[in-house]
Amino acid sequence: EDFAVFALGSSLTVEAALVAKGIKLRSIGYGNALPKFRTRIETRGVGPFGGEMVVSMRPIRQCDVDKVRALTARFPHAHGSPIHVGEPAIIGIEDLMAPDWGDAVEIMDGEVPVF
Repeated sequence: EDFAVFALGSSLTVEAALVAKGIKLRSIGYGNALPKFRTRIETRGVGPFGGEMVVSMRPIRQCDVDKVRALTARFPHAHGSPIHVGEPAIIGIEDLMAPDWGDAVEIMDGEVPVF
């Protein structure tokens, strides 16, 4: 009764599977931490624990988004599919170049932010 358990998903869980299927991940090999943002998406609180969901963001080529969704869906207990693709303001992120944690990553032509 005096223990708490936390389930934390990580986008790092799926990196190898994405790369193996030809998804270009610009964040690999640069020594930067993935940008992480606090959203307006409320988590389900339990006791004193709760708050807004924190998400990581990766720029993904628009043509690869469906492949990313399908691949990450195979990891429901470790990561799962993206919770949002596209306009960051919809989930409460005002500035992609000002992450709450980690390093900012620019969205290039042909890419969309995937959270």
